[in-house]
Amino acid sequence: MKHRGDLIDGRFVRARGDGDGALEARDADSGEVFASYPIRRESVHEALEAARRAAPRWGESDAEQRAAGFKRLEAQLRNRADELARAITREVGLPAWEAHAEVAQALGRAAVEASA
Repeated sequence: MKHRGDLIDGRFVRARGDGDGALEARDADSGEVFASYPIRRESVHEALEAARRAAPRWGESDAEQRAAGFKRLEAQLRNRADELARAITREVGLPAWEAHAEVAQALGRAAVEASA
């Protein structure tokens, strides 16, 4: 799965500076590392601050605005459903049909929220 950076303040930001390690995704069967995501304390702090700033806006938004956000999430999940299911299968070891069911469940939740 391609790492696009950290999602901070609505955009993907590439990690800057020296790393604080990496989060590794391992194949459940072989133990092989198939993806590595850099961990940066600075990015975590930036993301937390962005979330703190966004929370009041989200709380003040009306149902239509929140539904639009969930529609965008649903579209992203739908566009990447196969990729997400493959990653789940590989990392967690679920059978492919079950990984696809997990993604479908997430899509269903997003769709329900989008229709609210």
